[in-house]
Amino acid sequence: MACTAQVTFDELRSSFLPDAVPYCVLAPQGASGPLPLCIWLHGGGGSHQTLAECAPLFEAWWSDGSLPPVVLATPAAGISYYLEDESTGVRWDAFIAESFVPHLRAACGGLQGSPMMLVNLA
Repeated sequence: MACTAQVTFDELRSSFLPDAVPYCVLAPQGASGPLPLCIWLHGGGGSHQTLAECAPLFEAWWSDGSLPPVVLATPAAGISYYLEDESTGVRWDAFIAESFVPHLRAACGGLQGSPMMLVNLA
């Protein structure tokens, strides 16, 4: 069964980071029931746009059953390496756990369980 992806771009402002964070969400269209959430932490040189560019891969994997339907989301972290530096107001761990995931649960609806993390170090 063919499965297409809905790509959404937005940004989230949080007290854990000095600037609003652009992000991308990739969700399978027509999937039923609550879906798992996968937070994709891209490597240096990647961005939230990278997830959108990978949409055809996820559509193929969802369609052929290689990957069950899952909502993927990635923040644009630049070359921050997701490091914590409270002296500069940069708290990536807190942003992801306390701002990003709750925001996605409210915005996407129908998500299940604890989020998975997929880290791309390339």
